[in-house]
Amino acid sequence: MLQLLTVGKVRMDFRDHHERLELIDKSELVTRGAALQALDEYLVSIGRGEHSQGSIEVTQKIIIQARK
Repeated sequence: MLQLLTVGKVRMDFRDHHERLELIDKSELVTRGAALQALDEYLVSIGRGEHSQGSIEVTQKIIIQARK
């Protein structure tokens, strides 16, 4: 998510396939700080139950890579 918001494109690898996502409008790119803040706010909202999907619990894996 951070790379998508800050660079504009990302490749997601799954076991049997991969997907490439790209922002259509490059003017929507944000700074790394703004992207981290948006992620933090999203995680807090999950903790409050604002993003529930009925009675099914969703498993999420979020990896934040160090800046190179």
